[in-house]
Amino acid sequence: MAGFSTNYYLKYWQNESTIYRHAIDSTNNNIFMKRNLSKVLANQGNYLQDNGKLDEAKDKFINSISIYPDNKDGYNGLGVNYMLRGNKEAAIGYFQKALAIDKDCVLAIINLGIAYFDRNNPSKSLVYFQKAVELDPNNKLASNNLNKITEIINNRPR
Repeated sequence: MAGFSTNYYLKYWQNESTIYRHAIDSTNNNIFMKRNLSKVLANQGNYLQDNGKLDEAKDKFINSISIYPDNKDGYNGLGVNYMLRGNKEAAIGYFQKALAIDKDCVLAIINLGIAYFDRNNPSKSLVYFQKAVELDPNNKLASNNLNKITEIINNRPR
């Protein structure tokens, strides 16, 4: 996203949100429009979160889910938001909700692996990273974490 300011992207997504809201109103709550607006709001949330605006991001994720409850990205983003705030229990719950929608959501699986590792449960973390690598063998984040966790587990005193 080099070359454009944060305000440019937020304005772009706000305009896109307005268009979808209008479309939803004029099409009797068309599910396709709700799903697209929900995705736009989740994208806004991710962008805000990446820029350290956790409260604003949380609001976007919650709004995203309220418009379209089957948006795995909204739940995953909310999980990351809670991880960043140090609430691993809530984060795990949201990652699991994302997986209930899409059992193969690699990002939610990776995030669960990270959350369980942060809770000092490397064995459970290992299971999630193995699953992530199984689903996406080229995912560097998953494979790097799998290697690190495997090393930690293998080097533990028995």
